[in-house]
Amino acid sequence: MMKKNSFIFSSNSIKFVYGIIFGCIIFYTLSLFINYTIKKSDFRFSQIFSDKQLDNYDTFVLGNSRSVSFNKFTLDDNSIFNLSYNSINYNELLNILDALKNKTKNKPVIYIELTSLIYDNIECRFTIFTHLENFIDRKILEKNCKTQFFLEKFFPITKVKNEIFLRTFYYSIFKNRDQKWHNNYIMPEKTCSLGKLSPFARMIIKSENQNKMLLNAKKILKENPNQRIKFFITPIFSKKKNYGLIIENYVKKNLKDINFLEINENLPETFYKDCEMFADSLHLSLKGVKSVNFYTKFIGYH
Repeated sequence: MMKKNSFIFSSNSIKFVYGIIFGCIIFYTLSLFINYTIKKSDFRFSQIFSDKQLDNYDTFVLGNSRSVSFNKFTLDDNSIFNLSYNSINYNELLNILDALKNKTKNKPVIYIELTSLIYDNIECRFTIFTHLENFIDRKILEKNCKTQFFLEKFFPITKVKNEIFLRTFYYSIFKNRDQKWHNNYIMPEKTCSLGKLSPFARMIIKSENQNKMLLNAKKILKENPNQRIKFFITPIFSKKKNYGLIIENYVKKNLKDINFLEINENLPETFYKDCEMFADSLHLSLKGVKSVNFYTKFIGYH
């Protein structure tokens, strides 16, 4: 009886060890697959932070969701690469600018939408890219996102919880779609008739945030003297005032002409209250983007 129990125990122990080994192999394989997917994806950040060269582009557009629609599809120009993303902030822009220095042989023109410079908090979304060759400054994320940084470094499978991972996975399957991302809808009639500013629009027009945009813009120019950077602000829908023009006039007084692109100044006076030009109160519709390019020569300005 003792021998039988001993044999059962020994057999179960072996199965347990094999189970652990098999689990580790699956875990390790999935981790390799996840890192490989992130690197080879067609997603914009996978391309900018990997070792892939982007020599066939001479115009890059950076910013938050307000500038996502300025791409080669909407502007009919294959030399444009859009690096905008939802809620991008100042520190994330710095990561992208650092990466851009190694991506092209020529000096591209880099357009930065000003409202992405309001927030300068440390976000942990970019930790999933820190294993890539062209992610330059890992120290800030390592310091401020310690747990997530550690887990994703040694257990890459945890990257699936990162909000950006689904984007990388999607564009690893559906190639050549990332640069077609735009707002393909028009503002609802109710939103149009109310004409109210969104919460973020109210943040944008505050004087302290206008100062912050200007301050961070100057920092970027100072830290990147060899890059051809131009700032701009996309129109803001409002039934009362042309807030985009107001902010534009304030900023251009404090920046050299060579570093600023006037958009609102060159648009028709009624543009900012024309609902067809906007997808919602913050974002331009496809018609709005094409109109901006028509009136301001957004592409070719440089």
